Amino acid sequence: MAANPFAESTVGGLLDAVAARPLDGEAIVFGDERTCFAELGDRSLTLARGCRGASCASRPSRS
Repeated sequence: MAANPFAESTVGGLLDAVAARPLDGEAIVFGDERTCFAELGDRSLTLARGCRGASCASRPSRS
């Protein structure tokens, strides 16, 4: 069985790899909206920073 090349990757690492492609190329198309790889990379960094700053302790428990 072949090894999974993404087994040790993080979502951020995978998005960085995709964002390293030509920056003006279309990464996402949804209806009339288009997002290039550069913008996708910027948005993923913003999301990652927000997630990193979030504290699980501040969330109410689900009990």
